[in-house]
Amino acid sequence: MQGEAKDGMLKFTIGRAAKMHGVNIDKDMGVNTWAAFAGSDDNAIVDGDFAVTEDELQPVLKSLLTDKINIVAIHQHMTHEEPRMMFFPLLGTRPGKRFGECRKRRVFGWWTAQGQLATAIIRRFKYEIMKALLSIMIVTTIATPLAAAETVNFDNMKTDAPLPGWTATQTGSGTAKWTVEKDNSAPSRPNILKQSGQAMFPVCFKNDTSIKDGFVEVKFKPIAGKEDQAGGVIWRLHDANNYYIARANALENNVTIYHAVKGKRTEKKRTNMKVVSGQWHTLHVDFNGNHFTVTFDGKKAIEWDDDTFKDAGKVGVWTKADSVTEFDDFSYASK
Repeated sequence: MQGEAKDGMLKFTIGRAAKMHGVNIDKDMGVNTWAAFAGSDDNAIVDGDFAVTEDELQPVLKSLLTDKINIVAIHQHMTHEEPRMMFFPLLGTRPGKRFGECRKRRVFGWWTAQGQLATAIIRRFKYEIMKALLSIMIVTTIATPLAAAETVNFDNMKTDAPLPGWTATQTGSGTAKWTVEKDNSAPSRPNILKQSGQAMFPVCFKNDTSIKDGFVEVKFKPIAGKEDQAGGVIWRLHDANNYYIARANALENNVTIYHAVKGKRTEKKRTNMKVVSGQWHTLHVDFNGNHFTVTFDGKKAIEWDDDTFKDAGKVGVWTKADSVTEFDDFSYASK
């Protein structure tokens, strides 16, 4: 989601679905949650208005008050709406802090005041409207938000045909098999990208990408494999032998980060996490400078610093050995 930037302010607006007298009402009719960030890295302010159902009200208020976001009022804007919607304006301020002083979310290398406010607003929310804020409000500064993310869901590609705009290959020996196929369980139906060959490290990367700092994310489903059942993402790829990798493995129940240098893969960090074969998972990596953060199914798994590949490179997906894996909703953005 792209925010609206004007006069040093960045604003996000998210609609809520409701009905009044049988008529659908949502964002354009004023049923929305919005938050506007302004200020600097050293001293930021957030102003906004949340729209929640009556059942959502207390958990959201508790979460915001825990993080010292001020609630200005609680009121209603309508009558006879379904579901009943409650609105409350909010106001929060934060001084900036360096990463070493802060125990919360790291935002692209350094903590910023905006990042603290954004985290305070989305922290611990259990509702989909609040989860959406996690992706759109974490920014480094008002002047330099992330560029709009690109997402590839493979639905406009032909099945059983070469992938346009992608290089489907492998690192090392063997023969990878990358194909676009249909899967009704896909997060974005109907098509997915599937790897069903056998190679040392099957690799598939998007040709027109060149990202130094930003993020890469994919949804994947491990299906089969005796040696490996895993899904991975790669970033700062220079060629099929040189890149960074994060992998989640269903056979070992772990998430691991590596780099591949001249075709040799070296493990750097590992975290034990449950990875279920036959289910869709989300693997996400934020990379800024020499710092990398790996998130698996919404939970932080690994943080690691490394200077092997400093320049911009391509992004893509990755598996190992005989792993049969499906991929969908491949997303990326440059900072």
